[in-house]
Amino acid sequence: MALLVVQFRFLTLHGQTIGKKVLGIRTNVLMRTVLNWFMGSVSLYAVVDIFFIFRDEQRCVHEHIAGTRVVVA
Repeated sequence: MALLVVQFRFLTLHGQTIGKKVLGIRTNVLMRTVLNWFMGSVSLYAVVDIFFIFRDEQRCVHEHIAGTRVVVA
């Protein structure tokens, strides 16, 4: 439970989880969350979002909109 609270605090204050902070990765969590929630209310969005992951870039629709990139580790 404590880890959940710490993760939530990091996400709200810094836009990062603990792991992303350690690696220096930052994303716009609020934009991705709100956008994904809003778009999820559209019936076909979930299907389209899932199929986007199989493209060459391996990014979902919400990741394209938020401007995030997939990095091979």
